[in-house]
Amino acid sequence: MPLALRQQPDAAGNLLNPAVFHGVSILLHFVNSLLVYYLLRSLTRADWPSAAGALLFALHPVQVEAVGWVSGLKDVLSGTFCIAALFAFTRFAHGSATGSTARWRWYGLATVAFILAMLSKPSGVVLPLLAAIAGIAALHQMERRRRAVVAVLAALLPWLAAAVPVVLIARYAQAAPLVERTPLFLRPAIAADALAFYIRQIIFPATLALDYSRTPAVVINSGQLAWSWIAPTVLLALAVAGRRTSPLALAGVLLFFLAPLPVLGLVPFDFQIYSTVADHYLYVAMIGPALIAASLLSEVPRRFADRAGLAACAVLALLALI
Repeated sequence: MPLALRQQPDAAGNLLNPAVFHGVSILLHFVNSLLVYYLLRSLTRADWPSAAGALLFALHPVQVEAVGWVSGLKDVLSGTFCIAALFAFTRFAHGSATGSTARWRWYGLATVAFILAMLSKPSGVVLPLLAAIAGIAALHQMERRRRAVVAVLAALLPWLAAAVPVVLIARYAQAAPLVERTPLFLRPAIAADALAFYIRQIIFPATLALDYSRTPAVVINSGQLAWSWIAPTVLLALAVAGRRTSPLALAGVLLFFLAPLPVLGLVPFDFQIYSTVADHYLYVAMIGPALIAASLLSEVPRRFADRAGLAACAVLALLALI
C-alpha cells in the first residue's frame, strides 16, 4: 500500500500513521476480552464456559466496527472502564455477602472506573443499572443474599447522583436539533425494533454495514413496528420463565437490552439522522450474550460443548475477517 494511503497529514502538516491508532484499539479490545473473562468467571464460577463467553465477546463480527473504526476508540475505551467497573462491583457484591472488609477497595475501584467510563463516553451513565444487574447476579449462589442485595443497591445511589450532571450536559451538548421528533407513544416501539434488529445481528451477523439507514421514519413507514417487538418480548419472557434454573441467562438478557439504552430511540440522538441502530452501540452490550453463553455452557458436559464452542468461535472469527 502506498505511503500516502497509510499516513495522512494533520492540520499542521504532520504525518499520522493510522496503524498506531488501530493498534491501540486492538490492544484495548484484547484487554477488554480478558476483563470479560474475569467478569464472567466472577459470576459463573466456571472457567471454560467463561472463556467461551469471552471469546464470543472478542470474536463476534459486530465488534469489528468499534474496534476497526479509529473514531470508535471512544466505544472501546469506555468499554474498558465499563467492564472493569462491573467486575470490581461483582467483587464488592461478593464481599458484601461475606462481610469482607476488602469489599470497599473493590467499590472504590468500581467507582473510579465508572467515572472514567462516563468521561470516555456519556453512554456510560447506564452503568448503575448494569452494575445492579451484575451485582445481584453475583449473589445468586451465596448465603445472606437478601441483606447483600440491599447493600449492593444502596451502594449505587452515589453512582446515580454522579450520572445526573453527565446526563444533563450530554443532553445540552447533543440536543439532536436535526432529528425529526418521533411521537412519545411510538418511542418504546422504536426501541423494541432496535432490540429486534440487534438480536438478529447477534444470531445472523451476515449483513453488517456502517449505515443501516434504519431511521424512525423508515421503520414507521415500513409497518415493521407491528411485529418487530415480538422477538425481544419473547426473549425476555423466556429468560424470566427460566430465571430459577438459569438466573444468569436472565441477567445476560437484561444487560444486552439495557447497555444501549441511551441510543435505542427513547430519547432523540444525533446519529438518528442516519439510523437508530449501529453495530458500535453493541460493544458493551455484548457482555450480555457472552454471559448467556457462559451460563448455558456451564450446564452442558464439557466433552460435548468444547468442540461446538470452538467451531462457533472459528466461524465468528472468519466472519469478522470477511
